[in-house]
Amino acid sequence: MKSSHEDQVISPRLPRSPIVHSAYHSSFLIALSETFQLDIYHCSGGKSSQLMLIRSMSSFTSFQPSSLTISRPSSTSHKVLLSYAVPVYPSHWSAAATQLQLDDTGDIYDTRTLRILQQGWETQTDEDYSDRGKGSKMPAVGSIQTDGRFLVVAPRNENYMELYRLRTNFLSFVRVLFGPSSPICAIAVADARAVTVSLDGNIWIHELERGWSIEVRKLATQVSGNDTCIYFDDRRIVVSTPSFIETISFE
Repeated sequence: MKSSHEDQVISPRLPRSPIVHSAYHSSFLIALSETFQLDIYHCSGGKSSQLMLIRSMSSFTSFQPSSLTISRPSSTSHKVLLSYAVPVYPSHWSAAATQLQLDDTGDIYDTRTLRILQQGWETQTDEDYSDRGKGSKMPAVGSIQTDGRFLVVAPRNENYMELYRLRTNFLSFVRVLFGPSSPICAIAVADARAVTVSLDGNIWIHELERGWSIEVRKLATQVSGNDTCIYFDDRRIVVSTPSFIETISFE
């Protein structure tokens, strides 16, 4: 990623495509555009709160779909985690995650990129190194989400997901998650749980640490797969589409 430092500005210097993700924690607001321009804003406290763009970054080797999270692992640092699709020669796709460590001023003091399929040369064996469950390459990535500990990737037009754990310097495969009977169109991941909705309207909860999955219920309306989003906490699941919003409550 290339970066440029800005002082006392509230909008990006360069034209930006529509924002697809945003995340806020403490005093930092992170915005990711459709064409992978990442803007880091600092929000000053007090009554006269101001939003200041302190850094803009761009990538030309990252592709949608993507996800974005920000957390605070210590009192003096923030971690921004981007996950996204990456091309694999000659005509496949895989996933990667980039971690940015910010100090309290917004300066980046550490960055690293973790890939499912490592770059470089590999020794060929009788066992196919790209076999599912060992860092598979896909015809297309349908959805990708992370909670900072786990990375979940769903191939497009498939009814399974691949689960990876984020390590310090690599992504380690955990298992393949099955359950839905039709292609998965949306995923949400938080607190070591993944919630999915498939094209037939079925909602599944996957417990990532313990490895169990359960079907919750079927939506009253089938989804089209375009712009479907899921939000959940301990009490409810909300599925949002361009045509309807449905809430499932566990109270």
